[in-house]
Amino acid sequence: MKICCKTFFCPCITASEIVEIITEGTTSKREALIILGLFSVICCIWAYTCFNRTIIRTRFNIKGNPCNDCLVHGFCLPCALCQEYRELDHRGFDPSLGKVLSINRITFVYNNIIIE
Repeated sequence: MKICCKTFFCPCITASEIVEIITEGTTSKREALIILGLFSVICCIWAYTCFNRTIIRTRFNIKGNPCNDCLVHGFCLPCALCQEYRELDHRGFDPSLGKVLSINRITFVYNNIIIE
């Protein structure tokens, strides 16, 4: 429920956390927030975030296509971002922690030691 509320009221924050994980830190949360802020000014944040969904699907071998990704983001952005966030969390990442701490978390999860 917490991620849903955050995403509904501040989708740029959730999207920036996702971007930092899927770009493996090459785009920081701060940089992603600036980019997303610029896209939101022209009301097309979905144009940036739909490509992130494609990256997640490709990386984790999830069925789908880029056209559907853009449609999902265009018509229900908060739902799409929550789904991506939860997918990353399910895969062992914690987008709220950022790239470095998430990688440390994954290492512990794979060694059957879960530290939260």
